[in-house]
Amino acid sequence: MQKTIAPYNIIVFLLVNVFVLQAQTGIYTFNSNDKVLPNVKISAISQTNNNNLVLLSICSDDKYSSHSIQLLTVNKDNLLENNSSIDVNNLFDVISINKKNTGEFTVFGNTMLNNQYEPFQLDIALNGEEKSNNKLPKVYSTLISDVISYDNNFMILYSKVGKNELYNISLHKVNAATGNIEWLKKISSENNEEADKIAANTEGFFYILGKKYNDEVTEFVPVIYKIDKTGKQLWKKAINVPANFNKQSFQLTSTNNIIYVCGYIKNSTGISETRIIKLSSEGEEVHSNSIADFSANGIIGIDDDSHLIFGSKFIVDQKQIVTKGKYVIINNQLSDTFEKTLDKNDKPDVLLNSEIRTSSDFTCALKLEDNRIALGGKVYMPITNNNNIKNNAALLMLVNKDGTY
Repeated sequence: MQKTIAPYNIIVFLLVNVFVLQAQTGIYTFNSNDKVLPNVKISAISQTNNNNLVLLSICSDDKYSSHSIQLLTVNKDNLLENNSSIDVNNLFDVISINKKNTGEFTVFGNTMLNNQYEPFQLDIALNGEEKSNNKLPKVYSTLISDVISYDNNFMILYSKVGKNELYNISLHKVNAATGNIEWLKKISSENNEEADKIAANTEGFFYILGKKYNDEVTEFVPVIYKIDKTGKQLWKKAINVPANFNKQSFQLTSTNNIIYVCGYIKNSTGISETRIIKLSSEGEEVHSNSIADFSANGIIGIDDDSHLIFGSKFIVDQKQIVTKGKYVIINNQLSDTFEKTLDKNDKPDVLLNSEIRTSSDFTCALKLEDNRIALGGKVYMPITNNNNIKNNAALLMLVNKDGTY
């Protein structure tokens, strides 16, 4: 006789499975494992084949003059599984960590010696073991600005100094498996131009975000280039935003529109503001909006109709001045649908026996395979029971796609 399952058992079974499938969210901090380089910040995030998190961090001394790489692996229970240090001579910064088909990772970054930048590419295993360490081609001073993985290739975006001593932008297409350069294209300009971000759409077109300086190199305006799959420049468009913007970024929508964001200080109030501009696929402005009291560092896509902007909020009270990590979710009409600023009820503040707030900032983000969002950055906080000893710790926040946690 076939055994039947009572309805209430089915309900219990479903509830248990919903609970099990619900991924964890929350706020986590990780200290540097180097006493000489105690300050740590997450610069980029990736995932392993089994969906553990890989956090690419940079550790610095108290004067932020010496640096090393710290690679953190966090499992599905958000417990630290691995903490590895990687030394790179004359390290300046780290830009990205890209997963390869082999399950290993490639780290891109820059070194600096005698005021000359030189890019590097480092292939590593999950335990931090170096597989190869390559200096990338350069002429004069060369700085990697951004790297994306596309169709088994690395698209590497550079800012370079040429023979005319002007900064210019160039794009390299590199085979991820062999390291061979498929092509190298220089984005020519009569002005100093510096690269920031690169994005690719489903049709194989690339968009490059940079900034063009004036003759005195005192002010700049954002510029966007559209590049075809062979590296040919199709057009260049300037974006009208305040000249004192600091960070800028962009994101492509599913319909190939461009969502551009930048943070700046509003001159009339002295308060941070974020400008959001929606552009067509051909770079024409469609709509714009502003978010007060928020300084954006970047933007990522969540789904077809929502995007997450991350950065910080400047807070002044009677006791101190701090920045607090903040993120805002917007839709394709640029309307704010959710926002959150870290406060005294969030970790690590809620765990500290002090009225003094921590200072935090979100500097990178990634949409995960299970649709959660991982936000990475730094938080300035006590590292011992003595509240007088403080350093930047790596800050990780995991939220649901609607921003809740």
